[in-house]
Amino acid sequence: MSDDGTVDTSVVEAVFGNLKVEPILVKSTIPPGTTDELIKKTGKKIAFSPEFVGEGGYVVPWWKNKNYPDPHDMTKHDFQIIGGEKETTKQIVPYFQRVLGPEAVMAQTDAKTAELCKYMENSFIATKVTFCNEFAMMAEALGVDYNELRELWLLDGRVSRMFTAVFPDKRGFGGKCLPKDVNGIIKRLEKAGYDPKFMQAVLDNNERLKTNQG
Repeated sequence: MSDDGTVDTSVVEAVFGNLKVEPILVKSTIPPGTTDELIKKTGKKIAFSPEFVGEGGYVVPWWKNKNYPDPHDMTKHDFQIIGGEKETTKQIVPYFQRVLGPEAVMAQTDAKTAELCKYMENSFIATKVTFCNEFAMMAEALGVDYNELRELWLLDGRVSRMFTAVFPDKRGFGGKCLPKDVNGIIKRLEKAGYDPKFMQAVLDNNERLKTNQG
């Protein structure tokens, strides 16, 4: 992430000068439209696939391995999203099928939709974290135990447990991915002429939460 919140893709672009093989699959999170720009710039067969293996430290219960993408082992994932020109994506699908097996869903789409999907996922997680932190503070103001409140809330099957725990000494979201990606999609949308007020509010509220630690 650059100082102004935009995404610096120079490292990704530099790699293409060294790669002689095709097709090329980009796993780094990049702004929507980047893959298409790289195809025009290099003339190479390029596709994009959102990555789910990274620096996530959350625990995935063994009985839920199929419901949550494991943050450490891609062989436990039951889907892949591959975005690009159809002639390119269909070449890539068999590589994942050999590793994940016939049960895994191979979702093919265009590159821009796949790129935006990754930002949508991380933006939703960021939003959920700030929402739960906000309710934890509201509960505290009303003299209610947030963990007791949370268990009652999660009895509703429409709400999943992931990212609902709140830690008083570590408010809001942090790390490398969520701040980078929320800032990145905001800047990309502003460049496209859209004012993403909701996601900007998530960022602003996250900063407010971090000033109320403990």
